Amino acid sequence: MRHFPTMWAALRGWRPAIVATAVVLVCVAAGAARAAMPVQKLAAVVVRALAYDRSLKARVGPRLDVLVLHDGSPASARTAAEVLEGLNALRGVVVQGAPLQASVVVVTDGAGVSAAVAATGPDVVWVCGSPTFQGLLLPSVLLEARARHLTTVTLEPALVEAGIMLGVDGSGDKPKMVVNLVEARAAGVDFAADLLKLARIIR
Repeated sequence: MRHFPTMWAALRGWRPAIVATAVVLVCVAAGAARAAMPVQKLAAVVVRALAYDRSLKARVGPRLDVLVLHDGSPASARTAAEVLEGLNALRGVVVQGAPLQASVVVVTDGAGVSAAVAATGPDVVWVCGSPTFQGLLLPSVLLEARARHLTTVTLEPALVEAGIMLGVDGSGDKPKMVVNLVEARAAGVDFAADLLKLARIIR
């Protein structure tokens, strides 16, 4: 089993490497906000960040199950495939004692989001969609996260402002965490101060 180093060690001296996301992750079509770093490499940073959720261990089972959602558009399907590739590259990594396991589901409406979450029982949801995802499907993701105490993640900082709990801005030379404290607390997610001091906070 591999264990991640501290978040500070992971981010200090970062060079384009890897970033991941566990919990509910929301991805939209490729944009400038994450153009500088490959999706696969952004996956590891998010996985490291999950280790700083002090409530995680009490909420997960023997595995950390990550559900990757996309809306079926070519761009979102491509992003979902890249996310899955990045997460699969982390097989053997454990987060607070739980190994990662990831799956991908296509959703086209709010009922599909609810059905996917009910069928897979994830701890983390990663959503990859077109810009229409934010208006049509994001509200259902947020409702499920609050009701089931899930962590949500994205690679689009704008979606953190819209309600996703944890994001990564990969547009610069180093990744920057973005945290929506209101939504995190509403779902019972408790990020440690060591993570928050490295993040841009949305209140």
